[in-house]
Amino acid sequence: MKKLLLLPLILLFQQNAYSQINVDSIVHEVMNSGKFIPIDTLDYFDADFIRYKSKNESEIIELYLDSNQQVSEHIGLSLVQRKLDSKGRVIYRIGCNRKGNYYFFDFSPIIILEYQGDSITRFYYNYKQELTHKTIIVTDAKGRETDYIKFDKKLNFKFRESTIYNDEQGEKTVHFKDLNDQYLPLKNGVAVIYEREYSKTSDTLWLKAYYDKDMQLVDADHIGVKTITENKYFFSYILIHRSKDGSSTNFKEYYNSHDKLLILGSEAEYFFLGN
Repeated sequence: MKKLLLLPLILLFQQNAYSQINVDSIVHEVMNSGKFIPIDTLDYFDADFIRYKSKNESEIIELYLDSNQQVSEHIGLSLVQRKLDSKGRVIYRIGCNRKGNYYFFDFSPIIILEYQGDSITRFYYNYKQELTHKTIIVTDAKGRETDYIKFDKKLNFKFRESTIYNDEQGEKTVHFKDLNDQYLPLKNGVAVIYEREYSKTSDTLWLKAYYDKDMQLVDADHIGVKTITENKYFFSYILIHRSKDGSSTNFKEYYNSHDKLLILGSEAEYFFLGN
């Protein structure tokens, strides 16, 4: 199965498996062939990469250039290459360093995409061109994600996120399930995540709550708050409120399942209220 999945990758790259990207050759093609034009810049971790698009609209190249307009590296990344289909959709994306080794920060350096109806399938590969996992995303008529299904490197099913939207109430509910539509809770016991966006005139802007399969609130370290709270506080829901002083800084409140306020503050500052 792995050899079969690698076949489209090899055909797309037109290179042997585990080979390097010839960065200088690509840069020469972009700069000197007359087949590419600069279109804009894209920010990768506070650095601007110049985006070039081929005149036949089949490819986008993103380059990091130093002050002398020479290809350099930013946190190890020099070049990103995207192939497009006839509808302008990305069918694969690669990243590499100056030496041509596959690299894209902490993310998969190689992604292959397939489109079918309202679904997008992505195959993720590491720098050795080995499959690490696969995802399938299904979207609604508004382009919003309604299903997210993940498989491991052996294409075994891992989990499914099914999302239901209630636009009238500003609600979004994510259910974690298996392929038989039965709940498959996360390691902290969460089976449902509920979000609500309130009206723009409300003092409360947003709510996010974590439930188990029986719709009981779950107290846990849901988003890594332990790094801030020294492991002392497990919460089950978050409220974001509009700043009362008219500033652009909104305040977050973290509550446990007994509706006790544990933490409040802005994104930059937290106040711990004790047990």
